Amino acid sequence: MLGLCQISGHDPRPLRPLWEEANRGSPAPAESQSPLPRAPRNDLPADISGFMGRQPELELLLNLVDGARAVALDGMAGVGKTSLAVHAAHLLAEKFPDGQLYIDMHGFTPGREPMQPGDALRVLLTALDVAAGRIPEATEERAALWRAELSRRRAIVVLDNVANADQARLLLPGAGDSFAIITSRSRLLELDPVHPISLNVFSEADARVLFETAVGDERVARAPTATTEVLRLCGHLPLAIRVAAARLRHRPSWTVSTLAERLSADLSQLDTAFLMSLHQLDPAQRRMFLLLGLMPGIDFDAYAAAALADVPLANARSILEDLVDAHLVQQPTADRHRLHDLLRQHARRAAVESNVDSLAALDRLLDYYLYCASTASITASYLLGPAPDSAPPWAVPALDELGAALAWLDIEYENLRAAFRYAADTGLDRYVVGLPQALQPFFSRRGRTAEWNQMMDGSLAGAQRLADPRLLAEIHVDHMFARHWGGRTREADAGIAALPTLLAGLDDPALHGRVYFRLGLVYRSWPVPSSA
Repeated sequence: MLGLCQISGHDPRPLRPLWEEANRGSPAPAESQSPLPRAPRNDLPADISGFMGRQPELELLLNLVDGARAVALDGMAGVGKTSLAVHAAHLLAEKFPDGQLYIDMHGFTPGREPMQPGDALRVLLTALDVAAGRIPEATEERAALWRAELSRRRAIVVLDNVANADQARLLLPGAGDSFAIITSRSRLLELDPVHPISLNVFSEADARVLFETAVGDERVARAPTATTEVLRLCGHLPLAIRVAAARLRHRPSWTVSTLAERLSADLSQLDTAFLMSLHQLDPAQRRMFLLLGLMPGIDFDAYAAAALADVPLANARSILEDLVDAHLVQQPTADRHRLHDLLRQHARRAAVESNVDSLAALDRLLDYYLYCASTASITASYLLGPAPDSAPPWAVPALDELGAALAWLDIEYENLRAAFRYAADTGLDRYVVGLPQALQPFFSRRGRTAEWNQMMDGSLAGAQRLADPRLLAEIHVDHMFARHWGGRTREADAGIAALPTLLAGLDDPALHGRVYFRLGLVYRSWPVPSSA
């Protein structure tokens, strides 16, 4: 210090007190100056405002905390998995005071690759204040350290947006009292110790309450019909309902009907989520899903799916199970499947835009329906009729007993009607003629005469377009028979009067036999008309 003062020409005496203070050294820190311990890490996103619904699933999750290491919430995009997981984690925060951790695994994030388990473990270990130098390079060793750190803590971990079981397996707690909540669009069947909780779309009542609460004014109560349409367009999906409600809330001049019109014209917000769900499918699964979107009717079984996709029955069953696990296909009963309305719309649009064999697939499906309906009708009928004239599909259900045949016709009736409408709309007259003909025993036993006569009108028009005299005579008799069963006697009488002309010159004893057999059935309960 003296040397510096000499060089600079300054008097060193005013600096003496500073020099003496430096020589004495710093005093030991008082006990009160010790650094405060760090609070446990809380990475949870904010709890959703006005969380509602999901009470049974929430109660189940909370009850599982004391007996399980983890639960897995699975469901389709937008169904509310993350909202439920985060809400439950907030409710459980006091029970797990040593940390509330959250990590997005990006299993289905557009434009991002799923996070690797090793990378996720580094993030989670860092969140537990493990020094970077202690974190091993090998993923298995990181997993072991992660389990060891959790074993001496009571922490809750939300593993959000998981792609598959392999991505989550190494992140699960081991020994100790920590707990994990996993969310995924797929059912994580391979994670045996993890209890699954599947989320479906909201019920009509829950969807309506959510929408009305999120909008926050009286417009919803004043428009119940338009509200029902909005909820339908949102597919009863909580995320879509909240987005639609926010759209209405920020537009005071709109009515609920205005919102419904706008939603009907633009479903692109939902398409983005569905496209990400398709990315997880292999080519066979994706092809099946797109074809299922083209199906007329309400639901289907594995036999119909096998015919549609032209694959063996075992393959169809396996693919349907995969699609159920991916929440792209619903399974209301053990043997029946269906698509959510919005998923059906998306699959149909995607099928049209792709090179999937749509027309050939639908032809195969109609062949399957016609073959099975004809087979079931022969079993169920005392009326003589022709056997199916097409080769059997890949597989058909057993329809050689009366109970099974009638049960199949009862279950598939609405689908057969939808197939008939599709055939009529697309000019496939073979099925327009054949399906009502095959359904005669069903109508004879079950009634529904108005629907029978409506279908027979279309069938007769199709037979006239095909211009086959034998077929036209056959369908004309069936048409007359439907008129008789429907109590439309004047029209039935006119049909009988036209028979001699239609049958003239047709050397077909079997056809004549069927015609006169049906006439005999008619005459048993109806006076013989003068034209006979």
